[in-house]
Amino acid sequence: MRLCTDNPPACWARALLLACLIALLPLTARSQDREPPSAAAQVEPLVIAVMTSTAPGSKRQTAAAIAAYTRWQAAKINATGGVRGRPLEMRYFDDANDIEKTAANVDEALKTPNLLGIIGVWSSTRGAAVVERIGVSGVPFISEISRQELIEGHPNIFSMVRAASTDLPSFVDFVSSKGSVAYFGIKGDLFTQQFEDTLRRLEREGAVEVSAWEWIDPEIGVTEEVAAAALGRIEDQRPEALIFAIGSARGGAMLKSLHEGDIVLPVYAASGSMLRMKSALGSERYQGEMFQTRASLPGVINSRLAALLQDRDFVAAGGDFGSNARSYGASYADTVAVMAEAANDGGGQRGSGSSLDEIRQDTVAGLAKTSSGARIFRGATRDWNFDPGGSAIEPVYLLRSPPGSRRLELHDRQITASNGALKQIPIVYLSIDLVQVNAIDSNAETFDAVFYVGLETSAPLTLDAFEFTNAVLSEAGAMPILSIRRLQNTAGAKMQIYKVTGRFQFDPDLTRYPFDRQSFSIELQPADTATEIIVQPPLKSQRDRVFDIPGWQPLSGGNGEYIGAEQDLIRVVIDQARNPRIIAFQRYSFTWLADRQSLDYALRVVLPLSLILLVAYLSVFIPQARFESAISLQVTALLSTIALYLAIPKVSNDTATLSDQTFVFAEAVIVLMTGLSILRINCQSLLGGYLARSLGVFQIISFPLLALLWLRYIDAVGSGSSDTIAGKSLSQAIAVLQGVL
Repeated sequence: MRLCTDNPPACWARALLLACLIALLPLTARSQDREPPSAAAQVEPLVIAVMTSTAPGSKRQTAAAIAAYTRWQAAKINATGGVRGRPLEMRYFDDANDIEKTAANVDEALKTPNLLGIIGVWSSTRGAAVVERIGVSGVPFISEISRQELIEGHPNIFSMVRAASTDLPSFVDFVSSKGSVAYFGIKGDLFTQQFEDTLRRLEREGAVEVSAWEWIDPEIGVTEEVAAAALGRIEDQRPEALIFAIGSARGGAMLKSLHEGDIVLPVYAASGSMLRMKSALGSERYQGEMFQTRASLPGVINSRLAALLQDRDFVAAGGDFGSNARSYGASYADTVAVMAEAANDGGGQRGSGSSLDEIRQDTVAGLAKTSSGARIFRGATRDWNFDPGGSAIEPVYLLRSPPGSRRLELHDRQITASNGALKQIPIVYLSIDLVQVNAIDSNAETFDAVFYVGLETSAPLTLDAFEFTNAVLSEAGAMPILSIRRLQNTAGAKMQIYKVTGRFQFDPDLTRYPFDRQSFSIELQPADTATEIIVQPPLKSQRDRVFDIPGWQPLSGGNGEYIGAEQDLIRVVIDQARNPRIIAFQRYSFTWLADRQSLDYALRVVLPLSLILLVAYLSVFIPQARFESAISLQVTALLSTIALYLAIPKVSNDTATLSDQTFVFAEAVIVLMTGLSILRINCQSLLGGYLARSLGVFQIISFPLLALLWLRYIDAVGSGSSDTIAGKSLSQAIAVLQGVL
C-alpha cells in the first residue's frame, strides 16, 4: 500500500475518487430500490366515487374512516398495477342525509371523467332516488340499499348489505308470539316500510292484533307532546309489545318517555340500535326486554378484521377511530378491492387498452359471477358474494338485551325461512378454557395446546358435530392430531365437558422477532355444512384468561384474547346440470395473544454481538502506527459477526426479521469503521494531517451515535411505537442509513 507521503498528488486523486464514491452510495441505493415507473402512472386514472352521509353530529368518524381506508386500499391496488393497467383514484361525496343532495352528488359523480364505479349511499330511501339514473348509466354501483326490490331490475347495481327481507322471519316469529303490539314508524321510510307491510299482513291473517299505529314526523321527532299522546294510547290499549321502526335517536327519546312513565313492555327495534336507544336513559336502566336483528354475534368480532388490525400499514393508514368506524371503513376498503378485482377479471379478454365502457361492462360481469355461484371474492374482512337479487349474503341473528341491562346476548329462538316455512336453528353455547400452549415452532407454524371445551345445547349434539379446522393433520392417515376425551360432569344433563389435546397451525408474523407478538387460535366449524348450527361463545366478562405458555408472556386484560366469527362461503357443483352453488356456514376462532420473552435471545445473541462491536470500536483508538493491528481486529469482528449470525437458529427463511436487520446493520457499521480507518491512513498528510484527524473524530463519534440510533429503533419496534409518526420517521431514517451503508 502506498501512503500519501509517497505521492501527495496521487493521494489527492484517490481521496477525491473515494469521496465521490461515498457520495454516490445513497443515490445508488435509491436507484436500486426505485422501480421503473409503471404503465399505470402514464395513463389517466380510473375513478371510484364514494358516497357518505355526515349530518351534524352523525357518523363523522365513520366517514373519515371510510375515506382513510379506501385510500389505503387504492394505494395497495396501484402498487400492484392498478386496474387494467391504470391507477385508481378515490373521490368523495357527502349528502348530509339529504335526498336532494344525494341526487345532486350522483349526477355530479356520473359526469366525472373515467368513472369506474360508485359505492355507498347508506339509506334505501335516498337510494330509491338515484337507482334509476345509475341503472340507466350502466356504471357499476355497490350500494348499501337493503330493499332488494329497488335494485333487482338493474344488473349493474349490487348491495354490500343483506336484503332487508332476511330480517322478516325473526320479526314474524316474534310478533306471532304476542297477542297485540303497537307500531311506531315513520311514513315514507322504505327500510321500515317492510315491517309495516308484514305487520298489516299478519293483522289481516289474524296472527296478531295491532292495537295502535303511531307515526312520528321526521321533521318534529319525539317531542314531549308526541310522547305523551303516544303513551296515553298505549296505556289505554295495553299492547303486549312495542315495535320501534323510528331509528336510534327517536327510539331513545321514546324509550326514555316509557321509562319515566313507568311503562315496561318488550321492545323490538326494527331499525336503529337498541343499545343506543338505552343510552338515552343515561345512568338509568330500562326494565323491559329489547330485541333486534344483527349480522354478528354478541361478544365476538370479525376474525378477519381482527387479523387486519395487526397489519401495520392498515393501522397507520387510519386515525384514532372507534371499533364501529374502523369496521365500517374496512368494509368499504374491501368493496373497493372487490370492484377492482371484478374489473381486472375481464383484462384477459380485452386487454389493458380497453375503453371505459368495456371496463365497466367487465366489472358488472365480474360482480354478476357471484350471483350465479361462478366465483367468490375473498376479501380482507369477509367473503363477498351476492345473491341473485344483488344483495350480499350475510347471516342474521336475533339478539336480546335483558331487563335492566345493556348487555347483548343471543335470543334462544333463532328463526330462518326454509321452503316457505319458518324453521328454528339449534344454538350451541360453547366455551374453551385454555390450560397450556407449548412446543411453539415458528418455522413449522405449529403449536401444541391443552384445553377444556364446555358445550350446552337443547339439541342432540355433541362435540363430534364440530371439526377443528386448524388442527394439524398426520402424515400417514391425514387425520387431525387430536385427543378428545369426554369427562363426567355434574353441571346438568345438557352440559358436556371435553378435554382436548392437539397440535394446531398458526400464521406467525416474524418481522419484529425477537420482540414479536403472536396470536394462537383454536378454530372450529360445523362438521356437516348441511346442518345449520349457531355457536354462542361466552361473553367477554365470563372468559377464563389464565393459562400457561412457557417462553411467552400472555397479554393482560381483555386485549389478550378475543373470539372471532366469520361466514365462510364454499363454491360447490352438486347437481347433474353442473350448476355451481354457494353454501354459507360459520367459522369460529378462540384466539389468545402473547409476547415472546427475549431474555434467552439477549444472552445468546445480543450480549455476544455487543462485545464484538465493542472490540471493533476499541480498535479505533489504536495508534496509526499500528494500523495493521486495528484492521485485523476490525476484520476479525466482521467475521465473528457473520459467524454468530450463521450459528444462531433461524426462525424463518423468507422473512427479514428485526434480528436479521440487526446483524446486517452491525456488519455494515463494522465495514464503515474499516473503510474510515483505511481512508485515515491514506490521508494523514493532507492539509497537515487535519483531514485524517477529522476523520478520526468522526469515526469515534459516529459509532456510538449509530449504536444509540439503532437501539432507539429496536425499542420503537419492540414496544410497537414504530407505528406512530415519530416511529415511522425513525424507521425511514434507518432505512436511508442502511441504504447509505
